Amino acid sequence: MQPSSGHGHGHATPPQHAPGRRFLLVCGILYAVFGGFALIGAVTLQEVGQALGTFDDFWGIGTAVVAETSRWAFLLFISAGIMIVAGVLGIAWKDKLQKANILIIVAIIAMAFDIISNIITNSLNAMIIISLALPILYLIGAVLNKNALTAQSGRPPSA
Repeated sequence: MQPSSGHGHGHATPPQHAPGRRFLLVCGILYAVFGGFALIGAVTLQEVGQALGTFDDFWGIGTAVVAETSRWAFLLFISAGIMIVAGVLGIAWKDKLQKANILIIVAIIAMAFDIISNIITNSLNAMIIISLALPILYLIGAVLNKNALTAQSGRPPSA
């Protein structure tokens, strides 16, 4: 039998209080799921692009359409990779305050890629606000954990 944490549930609590835990867990799960879907979409899009390339001469589609599908597939592959990495790290390190700086960097990379891909795909509209919601919430969780770490160590937070 494990010792109780004093909360009456019989479960041991993490050794450090991680106030950003829920943000990182929920965002991490969503990132992992969306990243999986994006990976499937990227593979499918790449296959469609290759199929269009085989019919190029017959239908007169033109290489521009094939190049466009390849560009979208490439962006989707990068996006899927970022999302899967962010998801796995967010889930794995949600309680590890000492990993907060790395999670902050991951959130900034995700936000930067969202902005860049919205510019490249000419999607600068309300969707950019929606697409930035997840990395912003992820960043909030990482910053909460970083602030908890600095409060525990008694040192002022560094930039």
